Amino acid sequence: MNDPQPMYDLTRDQLTSQMSSVDSLDAKLGLFLAVGSGLVSIVAAVVALRPSTHPNLWPLVLCAIPYVLLAGVTLFGLRPRKWGKGPKASDVAKGYNRTSLHVIKENMAVKFHKDFESNKAAYGQKVWAAEWGLRLLIVETLVLVVGLWLVARV
Repeated sequence: MNDPQPMYDLTRDQLTSQMSSVDSLDAKLGLFLAVGSGLVSIVAAVVALRPSTHPNLWPLVLCAIPYVLLAGVTLFGLRPRKWGKGPKASDVAKGYNRTSLHVIKENMAVKFHKDFESNKAAYGQKVWAAEWGLRLLIVETLVLVVGLWLVARV
């Protein structure tokens, strides 16, 4: 029989790396949403404070469009998902005294790999949301700059 340790280490590290990346993507998505909200607030404040009998709302509307898309994409990315996180400690403990360490490590490696593979679709959705969230935040920022420049000119 071959030693299961290399496969155990590899599959455990793969799953751990994937879960760490999920946490990082969640932080980025939350940041995109917060910054996007702040940008819309800036435009709203500038439009509201501009002395005028008929406030020019189109910069706010224009900035709100990419923000709504940004919010939708980031909330899609942040929605709860079911993640495979490896074997449960209770499952490992059940067979601990009845099976060899070799078999236990093989079973754990199989579970790590299975969970890593089953997480790929949800992970891909989260990566997609982060990529599009960044693009939409850039668009929103550019629209904000143009909108503020036009409001300042009037």
